[in-house]
Amino acid sequence: MNEVELLVDSGTLLGECPVWDVKENVLYWIDIDGHKINCYDPSSCNNETRKLPFKAGSLAIRKQGGLLLAMSNGFYNYDFKNEILESRECDPEPDRKDNRLNDGRCDPDGRFWVGSMNDLRRIQGQYEGNLYCYHPDGECVSQNLPVGVANGLAFSPDERYMFFADTMRETVWRFDYDKDQGKILNQEVFLNLKNLSGKPDGACVDADGCYWLAHIYGWKVARYTPKGKLDREIQLPFPKPSMCAFGGSKLDTLFITSISTKHDKSNGENKYSGGLFAVNPGVSGIPEPNFLG
Repeated sequence: MNEVELLVDSGTLLGECPVWDVKENVLYWIDIDGHKINCYDPSSCNNETRKLPFKAGSLAIRKQGGLLLAMSNGFYNYDFKNEILESRECDPEPDRKDNRLNDGRCDPDGRFWVGSMNDLRRIQGQYEGNLYCYHPDGECVSQNLPVGVANGLAFSPDERYMFFADTMRETVWRFDYDKDQGKILNQEVFLNLKNLSGKPDGACVDADGCYWLAHIYGWKVARYTPKGKLDREIQLPFPKPSMCAFGGSKLDTLFITSISTKHDKSNGENKYSGGLFAVNPGVSGIPEPNFLG
């Protein structure tokens, strides 16, 4: 698989958050605007879809089984097989009805980090979102970080750094990460994409510590070294890749979600947009941590 392969021609409106389940050997991924969650099995090439009552922005695999969903009105446990959705009674922003939770990822100690965004008024200069750390015991800690559109969350394999992007600001930051306390410190710019093609969306890291970023509107995913230098690019046959994630039995397949042109026609019609894709990038990823709650 040296070329980009279309796995699921789903016409997904807003594909996001591919997460590989190392125990089940399947890939979970979301259609945010379609109110759907998918489970793709590479062994059978079968993609199962479940309908959700409202938007889910991101997910994690729970160590005790099932999924954690970050939804428009808080956190939920979800049993995909039996289609059971259970509220965890935690909404970080109950007073911000136009906001929803977006990109999220577990840290190495099983906490779930997630950012929010205003789902209606994506106007430059309005940073109405925030970043949160949701602990397994149910505590949700605000990071007091003004955010336009939260994206790009990832943790370095040596567990020293956390990456976080704001699509609206066209910037990726790197924080020092204190895994014992679950805290981030010393925010610094990792990538300034204001003069490059596309904007930062979802991301992941590989076993070498390099950062793989989906360039929405840029027709590509790109690999950046731990020092923030562009290492390579994978050109795509669609304009709006939304997130990438490593999976497969050897964690050497890069799965890529995309956004349909039905969602936003600023790049014109494109028959590939909205599908799930994969490519063999020649490097491997790291196992996705489970949520411990």
